[in-house]
Amino acid sequence: PVNAHRPSALHLEVDRGRVLDSLTALATANRVALLRCAPRPRGIQISFVGEDGSDWGGLFRDWAESVAYALRAAATSDNGLLVQGSAGFLVPRPGAACTEEATLQLFGLGRFLAVVLLSNSPVDLCLTRIFFKQALHERVTARDVRLLDADFSEHRVKALLQPDGVAAMEALLCDHLTFTGVPAKGATEGDELLPGGRHRRVTEENKVEYLDLLVEHRLVGDIRQELAYLCEGFHDLMPRSVLRAEGTRSGERDLAAVDLELLIGGLPTLDLDEWQQHCVDEVVEANPQLSAWFWEVLRRYGPVDQAKVLSFACGSGRVPVSGFAGMSPPFRISLLGFQTPDHL
Repeated sequence: PVNAHRPSALHLEVDRGRVLDSLTALATANRVALLRCAPRPRGIQISFVGEDGSDWGGLFRDWAESVAYALRAAATSDNGLLVQGSAGFLVPRPGAACTEEATLQLFGLGRFLAVVLLSNSPVDLCLTRIFFKQALHERVTARDVRLLDADFSEHRVKALLQPDGVAAMEALLCDHLTFTGVPAKGATEGDELLPGGRHRRVTEENKVEYLDLLVEHRLVGDIRQELAYLCEGFHDLMPRSVLRAEGTRSGERDLAAVDLELLIGGLPTLDLDEWQQHCVDEVVEANPQLSAWFWEVLRRYGPVDQAKVLSFACGSGRVPVSGFAGMSPPFRISLLGFQTPDHL
């Protein structure tokens, strides 16, 4: 309900013991009121049940951080709205959209992320890069699957891209390769990647098209419906056209997934010592000076550039909930063969 004493503010009463219920309250709140109040200082007023306090911004931050903490904590349970994905980042729980309560919370979580963005109040929530790509309608690529599922990338994508890779894969599978996804555990066949895909053979000529569809299905397929509700809630307050228009001024590029991730999650506090400790450094033995230079330059970078280096290599500018030790695959430094001076 709108606070009668401050008509320009939206009041939200929160029970600390059930803080995630506030996502449902956000999902059912008046959209026009949210759009009017969220960007304003003290536009959304928070009060906690059984506690006295006037919200001059501190209670709002307390609520936002409490929601993020509760989502992270619930990710290790059997019924959390989010779970830890293969690379340690949070993704919607597969199948969560099968209940009306969960779909409402996913929609509310999308609105929560938009409120965080509109109010310039980033929260520590290590969401998968796939959400930010879906929110901006960016294409999921083979690079994403390499960063988020290294084994699948190596043994399925890279193997198929080799000359005569289709024949080699069919020999390994002892079956024809068709436009279907990898079967889920316990299933005998995968979902069709396009209409009639079960009857369409993969060939050397169409394998790139097949891999584009396969990669998208691998990263999005199990959580497609959940991501749709999450993005619907987000776009309800932050339409895609507005997001894409952020870079329309002369000389500026469109907002990218890494930019949106940093706007919502804020600049991470990266522990360079922990980063170096858990890095797979394939350079240090062969060329210790070169390795030392890399870390020296990285330590000179500011938080934004450090986050972008991490994002370029690992698919996210933030570390997983479990830190660098839980990053899979780990950050790796390798020394490639000789390249020309203008090689990037």
